[in-house]
Amino acid sequence: MNDQEQRNVASRTTDQISVPNMTNAARKPTPRVAFISASYLARQWKVIPQSILTNSLFIFGSKRHWLFPETESDHRDAACQPTQYDTFEKKFLNLVREKEARGEVIFLKPPKTLYAGDWVAVSDWLTGIIDPVTGGCYAPLLLSADWWRRNHGKSLHGSNTKRVIFNFQSGDHGYEETLELLHHSNPSMIPCLSWEPRLLSDWQTRQPVHSMFCRSSNELETGSSSRIGQPKDFTVTITNDTLWPLEKLLTRATKLAKSGHMAASESTAVLLLTGALNPVHVGHLQSLEYARDALEEGGITVLGGFLSPSHDSYVKPKMARGKERWWDAARRTVACNAAVYNSQWLHVGRWESL
Repeated sequence: MNDQEQRNVASRTTDQISVPNMTNAARKPTPRVAFISASYLARQWKVIPQSILTNSLFIFGSKRHWLFPETESDHRDAACQPTQYDTFEKKFLNLVREKEARGEVIFLKPPKTLYAGDWVAVSDWLTGIIDPVTGGCYAPLLLSADWWRRNHGKSLHGSNTKRVIFNFQSGDHGYEETLELLHHSNPSMIPCLSWEPRLLSDWQTRQPVHSMFCRSSNELETGSSSRIGQPKDFTVTITNDTLWPLEKLLTRATKLAKSGHMAASESTAVLLLTGALNPVHVGHLQSLEYARDALEEGGITVLGGFLSPSHDSYVKPKMARGKERWWDAARRTVACNAAVYNSQWLHVGRWESL
């Protein structure tokens, strides 16, 4: 954001600020389609538009050597499967190889396991792939059973909460459960079992005129294996409360006033930590804790503190100079919200990232 843009933003009231480049009118993103079945895709790939195939991801529930056997053992293993992999067309297999070379294919089941897949590996792989809708990388998969029990609402793909949890905990690849997992983890992706042209139009109609990546902190929690969980999509109005949430700050101020700890003449402060926060880590939180302790030792009451992720126009070139991976503002904000989820005094401010 240049100086003129900053002045323009500063001159507007907070209820006039909207998330940039996230509406269909402002930009028409083409989401990636994630095909989850090699057998279904092998039957349909010729009728799928080339632009869709080129931009898509293949998240297959099989082992790689079922499609590309190299040893006698591989051939025997592939022959034991319900799908007749040896009937796949050479051109289709070449397509899979080409996309695999670009890092756009993953096989759920490791070669040496009996049958269970590795959803953690799929999650890690996704976080290194660019999401064309957001411009950043995809979010990790929601592999927290608690998240699904608390946040999973109406199923979009015919599964239920227990089955989804069993699917990723057991390493299974149930079609409905996999579609549900991918959809809730990354709403900007179109998970697909059987291709239909209406999938793109259906996705567009699900995108209201707001950022689907705006979340409230009370809907965030950390997932398993230290992964950040994501909340469900919901419409949010950009107001002062969502840009600079004040609930914790006002609650703390009220408690301090009632206890007599905060006299009317006493100095007060609110702390602000800005920066890339790419990603936020314990050192960021500790620096705010140390600053609060130092101020309160000097007689200044700290009412609250804010993490303020910087704008993408600052973070992207900064990370590019060191050839480091970067998260867009939406994901950095999600991570910050998760980091302060249990804090009684820290908030996340979104104004700077817009």
